[in-house]
Amino acid sequence: MVSKDGLFQALDQLMPLHAVADFDGQIVHVGPTLAKLIGQRRSYHALSDLFRVIKPKKDRAFQDLQGLAGRTLMLELRLEQPEVLKAHCVVLGDKLIFALSFGFTIVDAVRRFGLSDSDFAATDQTIGMLYLSEAYALSLGEFRNLSLRLEGAKRLAEVEAHTDALTGLFNRRGLDAALSDLQQSGQEFAIMQIDLDHFKQVNDGLGHAAGDGVLTRVAEILTLETRKHDLVSRNGGDEFTIVLADVTDSATAEEIGNRIVERIKQPMTLPQGECRVSASVGTAFSFSQDIRDVEALIEKADASLYQSKSDGRGRQTLHV
Repeated sequence: MVSKDGLFQALDQLMPLHAVADFDGQIVHVGPTLAKLIGQRRSYHALSDLFRVIKPKKDRAFQDLQGLAGRTLMLELRLEQPEVLKAHCVVLGDKLIFALSFGFTIVDAVRRFGLSDSDFAATDQTIGMLYLSEAYALSLGEFRNLSLRLEGAKRLAEVEAHTDALTGLFNRRGLDAALSDLQQSGQEFAIMQIDLDHFKQVNDGLGHAAGDGVLTRVAEILTLETRKHDLVSRNGGDEFTIVLADVTDSATAEEIGNRIVERIKQPMTLPQGECRVSASVGTAFSFSQDIRDVEALIEKADASLYQSKSDGRGRQTLHV
């Protein structure tokens, strides 16, 4: 029989980023990496003190712990600058174990918390991949010819060419390529054009670093509020596009768009201060009036976006 201390020691080594709680939701242990994120001065007792559940969307999720077991969750770590973590919950005896990991904010998290190899599981190649990515960026010019002959580097270059450097989303080039593939597939889809309201005031009032922080936070929201097979892109500035695949009715897009509007209008706390923005959204559908031309569909979505701004901003308009 393994002792409690032995179990915790094993968990600390196997997955340093974790939390253990009892069935009453009281935290009994956190892994060393999670302790590093929290800091020594932060006090916590219950799961709800430490985390806010983003997915599944339940106001009383931590009061239904049995319902979380076996599920993959999105949790927001309650810090001055919140950190979103992916979690998987399992039951072991009379304890709940939450295995945690970073999402696409891993690069920022490593720098923000000063993480190193020892803060990740021995089998986790996250740090190694980050080092390789940075080394590639530094040596791209010098070894461009060699990189073209290496298949792995070629794939990385293709990914970078289609990726927005600030947010990690697709850029306009990636969006155009995905739309071309989607159009050729014959699937129905919707295009959601999003423009941030009052974003200029953030840059003017708090500086461009705050503006970048807002764009990064909006990218997180758009990723969390869309489905796995949807595409999210930043086209430049404060303009974003979401492509909703396999949409055959307006209800799905309306629900997603309304959630996005509600999330983005919430106050954002940044190192530079608190700010507020909102989102104007315009959505058009390929099945509406049999629109199959992508450019025509984008124009319809843009027109709906302008209508949202004309109607007072911070809302969604559907072109049906």
